Amino acid sequence: MKKALAACLIVAALIWGAWLVALPQEVLLARVEDALAQGQVRADITGFRKGLFYNFHADAVDISASGVRVLRVQDLRGRLLFLPLLRLTAALDLRGRAGGGPLSGRVELGRSGYGVRMDAAGARLEELGLVQSNRLPWKGEVRADLAVTNGRGSVTFSVRKTRLGPLSLYGMSIPLESVRDIRGAVRIRGATLVVESISLEGPDIYARVSGNIRGSRADLTLEVMPVGDRFSDPLLGQLLARYKVAPGHYVIPVKQSLRF
Repeated sequence: MKKALAACLIVAALIWGAWLVALPQEVLLARVEDALAQGQVRADITGFRKGLFYNFHADAVDISASGVRVLRVQDLRGRLLFLPLLRLTAALDLRGRAGGGPLSGRVELGRSGYGVRMDAAGARLEELGLVQSNRLPWKGEVRADLAVTNGRGSVTFSVRKTRLGPLSLYGMSIPLESVRDIRGAVRIRGATLVVESISLEGPDIYARVSGNIRGSRADLTLEVMPVGDRFSDPLLGQLLARYKVAPGHYVIPVKQSLRF
């Protein structure tokens, strides 16, 4: 028993020594950035510092797509878990803030690949890069769950306290001011995002988005279903007439580049 305990202590000391000496800060930083990057998405970490007992801290992590920031995570704190190291794998627990709300997650690095799980709550919609770069006057509180393994996974999200402005599409202004709830489910397939469904609901309108986004190119379908088949702007009803497939149901193809 004493020999086994001594062996465990020696292994623990060697791993701790490797963390302090043999694992340079630059190597750890590169591994974390690689794990957070998915397909065409890139993660850039600033203010990275390695601490004692497998802890580290970063002032900010910028997640970007096509070279433009999509999300900034601030005050990121992480901890390298000890037990997975005995199996020659690595697992990192992460905590931080995104869009003013808390973010937590885990990154796992193994011989067969990597996995990332992230949960965010209370992030401000207006601070997300996709909303900012496309100049959308949208506000709300976002809750999101991300799970990715070797470039494939899913994202589910919802938005509460929603305040949306009109959506400009093909020269038309589609009113979304009455939308109160947003829910979405997106699958990640490498560089392709498969939008299974993003629903926007309000007392006067229901809309749904589905399709694919490859890189920055969108190939989506927008379904708009106003209550009573009436729009607040009669001119909009006339402009959408060619997209009408049934009473109160309009299907609009969206094929264009997104500004990330």
